[in-house]
Amino acid sequence: MAECELCGADIEGTPFALSSLGEDPRILEVCQECAESEYVRLEYEGLDLEVMRDDYIEADRENLHAAIDEACALLEERGWTCEGLRLRARRRWSSAPEAPATQRFLVTIHYREPTYQRHRQVVRRHPYRGRFEVLATDAERAKQIALREFQNTAVQSSSGWIRQVVRVECETLGADVCTVTGEE
Repeated sequence: MAECELCGADIEGTPFALSSLGEDPRILEVCQECAESEYVRLEYEGLDLEVMRDDYIEADRENLHAAIDEACALLEERGWTCEGLRLRARRRWSSAPEAPATQRFLVTIHYREPTYQRHRQVVRRHPYRGRFEVLATDAERAKQIALREFQNTAVQSSSGWIRQVVRVECETLGADVCTVTGEE
C-alpha cells in the first residue's frame, strides 16, 4: 500500500498524481483527499494543521516547521500551551506588488505515463507532450504556471494514469504570437 506524499495517509487503490512545482518538477503520488482539496491536513508535534495544498507542495517544509516551533514557543512564553491547537496556514507573499507580467512564453512539458505503459505492456519511444501558452514575469514563473495547468489537466482527465514529467522547456514568444491563458 502506497503512502500519500503530502499528508502521509495510506492510499487505497491507485494514487492520484499532482505535479511538484519546486525547482525539480516531479509527480507526487497523493491520496484522493489531498488531490481534491485546496488544503492538506497534517499533524506536526501534536498540532493539527491545515495548509494550502499548492503552498505546501512549493514550500520549504523545514522552514514551515521552524515557524510553527517559533509560534508555539511564543505562546508558551505567554502562558499558553499548544495542546489541541489547530492552525490554518497559508504562505504569505511579499507585500510589494509583483512586477507586471510582460512576457509571453510557450512551455512544453514532456511526460510519460508509466502506469499506462505497464498496463498496456508497451513503451513509447518518445514522451507525450503538453504545450501551454502563458503570460508571466520570467521563465521560471512560466514553468510553474504551466506545471499547475498540467496538473489540473491530469486531475480533470479522470484517467487515473500517473503522469511523470521528464523535461520542461520554455521559450519566449512575441506579443502577437499566441493566445495567453494568464497568470493565476
